[in-house]
Amino acid sequence: MKIDVTQPICDLDGNQISEPDQKLTLRSICERALLSFNDNLAADKKVLRYDVAMKIHKADPYAEITVEECALIKERIGEDFSPLVVGQTWSMLEAAANSDEGTDNN
Repeated sequence: MKIDVTQPICDLDGNQISEPDQKLTLRSICERALLSFNDNLAADKKVLRYDVAMKIHKADPYAEITVEECALIKERIGEDFSPLVVGQTWSMLEAAANSDEGTDNN
């Protein structure tokens, strides 16, 4: 599926959330979630997370991700972020998945 990773993360009034060094986007949230530290994670799982994060990081502006990668991203965001961020990012990811339904990706 293709996902526009430049989509903004906004407050409840629709204003893009900013941090001192950047404005929050789907890209920045996905990268943080995938690259967050976890002592108990096997090395191969860490490499998978890194590979998906790099795919998102290099996207301009669309990242091509698999259904499995999307599920991983949603899982990680769900564990690491607040309801405001989880709700928006999951909606963005699900919209991308739904836009791919019925599309022949061969």
